[in-house]
Amino acid sequence: MFCQFTPLGFIGAGYFAELIITKLVQTNTVDRKDIIVGVRRKTRAEEIKAKYGVEAFWNDNTAVCNKCNSIILAVRPNQVTAASQTIRLVAIADKLLISIVGAVKIQSLKELFRTHRIFRVNPNPQIQSGTGLTAYSNYPDALESEIQWVKHLFSCMSETTHLDEDQLNYISVLSGITHTLYYIECLMDAAHYLGLNEETAKKFIIASLEGSLELFKTSPEKPGQLIRKAATPGGIGAEKLYVLDKLGFKNSVIESMKSALEKANQLGT
Repeated sequence: MFCQFTPLGFIGAGYFAELIITKLVQTNTVDRKDIIVGVRRKTRAEEIKAKYGVEAFWNDNTAVCNKCNSIILAVRPNQVTAASQTIRLVAIADKLLISIVGAVKIQSLKELFRTHRIFRVNPNPQIQSGTGLTAYSNYPDALESEIQWVKHLFSCMSETTHLDEDQLNYISVLSGITHTLYYIECLMDAAHYLGLNEETAKKFIIASLEGSLELFKTSPEKPGQLIRKAATPGGIGAEKLYVLDKLGFKNSVIESMKSALEKANQLGT
């Protein structure tokens, strides 16, 4: 059905790229013989070959692009220009470029890679557990077959949803795992300080988080309304909220999101 888009190439094989390769191979969404990976080090190429049974080249992105009809760009934002220069001799205008690079805009990619057939895809680390949500944006005249191909690639890892490109940085900021896991780490540290053993603390923190998320998903009420119902006047919940507000918890969260968005916008320029 999607044979016109394979083989599928990867420029870069870092954390996110390897997550994607793992899911594609595990689910047979793309046959491993149709996956080609370009990396910078020979040892890494050998590792990828042995681990996934795919073809891998080291220090030769030109070979990857020559062999593939779709290319996933999976480098760091500060490596995009260098990556584009490694394939200058390859005409990729007839190939589909799918960028998972955070913040770098389609227009910038168009100028660097000299092609207009570009998608930006914003997976998050939750795809590892199959619970993530992947957002994508496409170039203005994208074919329906191209859209379905991109959705096909990422549907094996998570639900996919289309967003206008100017919303992708907001999603990058809100949907990452770092701030959520940091909050969980704080709860675990608090449990340790209070004298609760790690196994018990983990069990009850997970139950609390899962229950809170389920309420958030299913209740028509806003979080603030649910909080007010749960925080009995003069009770434990109210005391926690009082201290969090006194120490500026909400402002800290908002400021961290604002700063992260500024960083994303800087990386995209």
